[in-house]
Amino acid sequence: MSFLHSGLFWGGLGVTLIPLIIHLLNKRRFRPLEWAAMEFLLKAIKKNRRRVRIEQLILLLIRTLLVLFILLAIVRPHLSTSPLAWLGENFQSEEKLVLIDDSLSMGYQEGGESSLERGLKAVSQSAEKLALKSGRAPFSIYRTSAFQSPVFSAPKLSISEVQSLRDRLDPASFPATSTRANYQALFDELAQRPSPTTGRTITIITDLCKNDWLHSGGAAIEDLQRALQKLTSNEKTPHRLRILNVGAKRRNNTAITGLSLTRPDAIVGVPVQLAVEISNFGQQATPEISLRIRTEKSVLPGPKVEPIPGGEKISVEIPHTFHQSGSQWIRVEFEGTPDGLKNDDQRELVVEVLDAIPVLVIDGEPSNVFGKGESDLLNQALNPQGEIASGFSPKVILDSNYKSENFDSYGAIYLLNVATLTEDFAEKLNAYIQLGGALFIFPGDQVDLKNYHQHLGAGTQEKPGLKLLPGILEEPTGDVARPAHLVPQWEHPAFRLLKGAGENLFSLVDIYRYFPLQLYEEAKVLGTLTEPENAPWLAEKSVGKGRVILSTIPADLEWTSWPRNPSFLPVILELSSLSSKSRSLLWNRQAGTTVQIPIDLSQVKRQAYIRSPEYPTKPQQRVQAQQIEEASEEGKAEEIQFAFLLEDTRTNGIYQLIQESLSGQEIVRPLAIHSDPEESQLSVLADAQLLSSYEGLPIEILDDPSQLMDAGDGRFEISDFLWVLVLILIFIEMTYAWWSAHHKKKIPVDAEVTAKPFTRGGLRDKTRTSEAWK
Repeated sequence: MSFLHSGLFWGGLGVTLIPLIIHLLNKRRFRPLEWAAMEFLLKAIKKNRRRVRIEQLILLLIRTLLVLFILLAIVRPHLSTSPLAWLGENFQSEEKLVLIDDSLSMGYQEGGESSLERGLKAVSQSAEKLALKSGRAPFSIYRTSAFQSPVFSAPKLSISEVQSLRDRLDPASFPATSTRANYQALFDELAQRPSPTTGRTITIITDLCKNDWLHSGGAAIEDLQRALQKLTSNEKTPHRLRILNVGAKRRNNTAITGLSLTRPDAIVGVPVQLAVEISNFGQQATPEISLRIRTEKSVLPGPKVEPIPGGEKISVEIPHTFHQSGSQWIRVEFEGTPDGLKNDDQRELVVEVLDAIPVLVIDGEPSNVFGKGESDLLNQALNPQGEIASGFSPKVILDSNYKSENFDSYGAIYLLNVATLTEDFAEKLNAYIQLGGALFIFPGDQVDLKNYHQHLGAGTQEKPGLKLLPGILEEPTGDVARPAHLVPQWEHPAFRLLKGAGENLFSLVDIYRYFPLQLYEEAKVLGTLTEPENAPWLAEKSVGKGRVILSTIPADLEWTSWPRNPSFLPVILELSSLSSKSRSLLWNRQAGTTVQIPIDLSQVKRQAYIRSPEYPTKPQQRVQAQQIEEASEEGKAEEIQFAFLLEDTRTNGIYQLIQESLSGQEIVRPLAIHSDPEESQLSVLADAQLLSSYEGLPIEILDDPSQLMDAGDGRFEISDFLWVLVLILIFIEMTYAWWSAHHKKKIPVDAEVTAKPFTRGGLRDKTRTSEAWK
């Protein structure tokens, strides 16, 4: 037994001694005085003394119990339901907390009913039984996708609230989301909440998907196990964890788990490839699947996909051409429904379609004679003359003019034979690359290698560099008499256009001089030289969200014939396309994440509207731009920006941000939200495997929904029951006290009395009975 106010109990325990003290004091209230004339009467009532004493003791016991029960009702004791389950069922106050898994997989339908609908029905019926039984248990329901606010909460569940509960659990207003259940975060938050003195039962309504509880190898998730141990380790007020599996027994699912472009951005009028990934998570092969492509203004038939074997995935490339610039969305979907889960049968992608990708070319050795300047041939390759546009718009500047340029507006930056770099120039390049930019470095004869190593390389121990280079450049070398040739890494997509018929073009390129390069471990080689064998020609290194590509030969004709070779143009175009900074990453996010959309208050107003995929069924939401502080590595605020925050992204599909420019023009920006591909994996976790993986934790798996609201191994409160006993005892005490004070006590006439009567001569020697006195 425990008490809600334990200090008050032990302090007030002495109050129960008051009736006893009063009783003892009353016994010493009168001083005995012998009176000979009454002595025979005192002798007569000795026969009644035992009965009077018993009556007084009973009255004392009733009054003591009355004070004790009043004290217990005030301090509110809680009893364990283990030995008193029969009493706990009727007086339980153990908190009931229900977590309803509303993740993507709960939308799987079997027999015309989804797993989520079965779970909602079980909770509704069990809550009604709980209200009819006692209505004393605190009761609350939460979604796993929105644990911050309850769907329903009541301190004591009553019959009058059951109808409100049913309305909130209506399947039409409680759809499955596109998120993944993050139990670790839920349990961590629950463990931080104040524990109720009566204990807490946490019931999870879920389809028990394996990937929510176990690693791919079958082991328990360590962070989840730690959160469970912390939650259930409170011995005083234990938490029970119960799981009701409402998922389908057999689950076959085929899903579109990926949709992207083969290059970062799309160009108006330039065909682009849509890469569609289709996964079969079932055990059997799929039937033939037909795809469909949908845009804002059109619906186009897609290719047919051959049957996919069980447990495998394929990638399909679909050519598509955008005919209008701006932010546009595209959707690839199945024709028909091949399985019981519809929410992953389509996938959306927002594409930033450009008229041309802007490229900044920084020329370290310009010339008025065409072909002599470092940037002449590269500029021609990026923007060749002809009817078919390349999709690039290069701008050439001198290395001294970099301060006036906004690097973020360019898809790629080329650094051509720039002799030296200043510290602020290197920092500006680093910031650009970290945010997804691409830097191409073509060194030449005037490059100061020590300066490059200091600012773009590892630097020195006293002053470390930015570590942007893929390796350490050494002094140039080569043999004019024995020129080297190029050997591409053919698996890289930059060379796929030339693979086959164009492979011999690289053997015609002569390399007379080059920079030896000692590669770092994190760098990747894209091409090598024949002399010396495997010497790097092109190397790549990922930095932040961007990349740096280094050529060991220049971009002019001074050391090599490559710029005049037919392979130069397609390789430069493909490298630029594949590496350029994407402007679409911001507008494609995973479900359940908070999206932060930066804005420029000099261009648009601070207020906007967001339309979800359910619009107009679900009204649009007004949002206000908030200040966002971006901190430096030292933790100091560098810049204050404004951004719109989209927090509710639990549904797949296209969201729309409706902005208004300062001139009053409406600007619509689409945002694609997609589900986690792992959520489409519906493998069932066996009960025994779950219990063995989380061995030692008090997890109970239910087979019958009727067991949801049972009294658990917690504590229940009986204060109301004690107050009823107090009223009953008050009535008994008053009645018994009146009866014992007013009922007649008869003295038997045949009782022998020994008296000492008076005579004239004094006391008589002979005693007489009461009969003689008569």
